[in-house]
Amino acid sequence: MKRRSAMMVGWCMTLVFITACGLGNSSLSSQPTEEQLLERVKEKIEKGTPVDTKDESGQTSLMWAAKMNSVRIATLLVENGADVNARDSNGQTPLIYAAVNNSLKVAQLLIAAGADVDARDNFTLTAILWAEVKRHDDMISILRKHGAR
Repeated sequence: MKRRSAMMVGWCMTLVFITACGLGNSSLSSQPTEEQLLERVKEKIEKGTPVDTKDESGQTSLMWAAKMNSVRIATLLVENGADVNARDSNGQTPLIYAAVNNSLKVAQLLIAAGADVDARDNFTLTAILWAEVKRHDDMISILRKHGAR
């Protein structure tokens, strides 16, 4: 399961960078591992690629990292100035992505970095409301501990 998750992170993050940074063509048969993708992200950051570049649906790399529960990539992005309160075309933030996908460690990282625990998306839902809908009890506890209403 971890390998599949890492492959999904790789593919999704590659899509963001392909769209935003012009990395070139990629195929499903050549999905990078999380380690390879982490290296690519490091290289792009070193070359000056903005960490908050968005894909066609307004998602940033930090949102993808939260969605796929990639703490290492999320940490790298946050350490390099990624906006923890960025919004996609639905008004969703990286913390909402973490809540929907039960990415506990990523959520903790985002909160520690200043994520707004009560940010509402275009549907008027907050991270805690999404966690409640998805019945992610541990996520609900984390968000409540940090003052989410």
